[in-house]
Amino acid sequence: MALPDEILDLLRRDPAFREELRRQLLTEDLLGLPALVRELVEAQRRTEQRVEQLGEHVLPQGEQVERLAEAVRTLVSWQRGEAGRRDGERYERELVLRAPALFNGGQGGMADDPWVRQRLTTLLRRRLDEALLPAEEDPSLANLLWWKGEQVAVVEASLQVNGTDVARAAARPGTLARAGAQALAVVIGDQWATPDTARRAESAQVAWRVGTDLSSSFIALRRLPFE
Repeated sequence: MALPDEILDLLRRDPAFREELRRQLLTEDLLGLPALVRELVEAQRRTEQRVEQLGEHVLPQGEQVERLAEAVRTLVSWQRGEAGRRDGERYERELVLRAPALFNGGQGGMADDPWVRQRLTTLLRRRLDEALLPAEEDPSLANLLWWKGEQVAVVEASLQVNGTDVARAAARPGTLARAGAQALAVVIGDQWATPDTARRAESAQVAWRVGTDLSSSFIALRRLPFE
């Protein structure tokens, strides 16, 4: 509904009338908003001024700033490394629990399992000339050892399978093969680090189960008689 012309005329000509009408229509909270906004603007201005003053004091101390930044980077890197390590350990534990399904039967476990340790020691005892194996050739450092009949899978496991995993997987079964075992190198993970890693595994005759991708040699292992 439009206002009468006389009221509109008063609003244009009479400041006192405008102020009284404003007081009648607006609550105290709304009336106080302009003053509150002015206070907030002034507070922001003082804060910005204080930050500039602190910056002028601190920035010349470039070495301290750089040391602080480096400490933060180191902490972030450590946290990421710890998170990755915990994820890897959890993945390896789950792998042991899922192994019977992954390999379609068989038995085994990590090298600290008493049954695995005994069987592995019996095999390695034949290698009297290798009292101390290099770490990269020592099957007792594999993530998982799994038997199906006389075939033993020496497994390297990683969430992201890289070239180092493939190299370790390829080297460790050789020690068991030289001791007379039918050993198969295997890598298991969620994904390849790079497309080239899968080609390296194939060239090194390493079987794999990475994500949903299974090599022909891994499929053949699964097809061995269920135990």
